[in-house]
Amino acid sequence: MRFRVSASATTVAVITLQCVAQTATFENIGELPGGIDFTVGHGISRDGSTIAALSSSYFAYYGEAAYRRGDSDLIAIGALPTHQESNAAGVSATGTWIVGESVRQNEYTEAFRWSEDTGMIGLGDLPGGDRSSIARAVSRDGRVVVGGASTELDGKSVGAPFRWTPEGDATPDRQRRQRECLGRDPRWLGDRWRRGGPPRCQQAVPLDGGRRPGHL
Repeated sequence: MRFRVSASATTVAVITLQCVAQTATFENIGELPGGIDFTVGHGISRDGSTIAALSSSYFAYYGEAAYRRGDSDLIAIGALPTHQESNAAGVSATGTWIVGESVRQNEYTEAFRWSEDTGMIGLGDLPGGDRSSIARAVSRDGRVVVGGASTELDGKSVGAPFRWTPEGDATPDRQRRQRECLGRDPRWLGDRWRRGGPPRCQQAVPLDGGRRPGHL
C-alpha cells in the first residue's frame, strides 16, 4: 500500500470568485526554480492568503512541497532527512501549518507537519504497515493532523485513516478499511472511505481537534 500524489505537467492557478458579478479570475502562482514547469495546488488557508502546493525544482525533479503567502513567489520547504522528494497536501485555516508527505529514495513515504518555527517534523507510521503514510489536513492550531497510512489488519497490509497529536502520535481506526483522509472545510477535517463504491465522507474531525462525528 503506497500513498503517493501524482501530478501532470501543468501550472496551478488560483480561482478567485467575485460573488457580486458572478465571475471568476485566475491567477498563476508560478513554480519553483529549475523544475519541469509543473505546480499543483493542494490546499488553501481559510482567508485565501496561503497556498500549499507541489512543484518540481532543482532539489526534486518530480516534486517538492512548497507554499505561497500573499503575492510572494513559491517557497520550497524541503524534505525529511535522507528523503529526496516531498508534497504539501494541506494547510491549516490560519496558513501557519502545512502537512503532506516526504518521500524516501525507495519510494516509501512519511507524513509530515511543517511550520516556519518548527521546520518539517516526521509523523511516523502506523503499527504493522509498510512505512507508507501521508498527512492530508491539520487543525487550526496544528495540534491535530489526519491522513492515510498503511497498517496491518487480519494479516494484510491495508490503508487506514490516522489521527496524530503530539501527545499520542498516530492512532489508527482499525474498524474501517481502505480509507484515507481527503481534506477539510472551515468546520471539519474529513476522510473518504472506499468499500466497493465511490469515495464518500464517513468521519470528520472539527478544526479544534475534537472527535465529534459528522459529514462533509
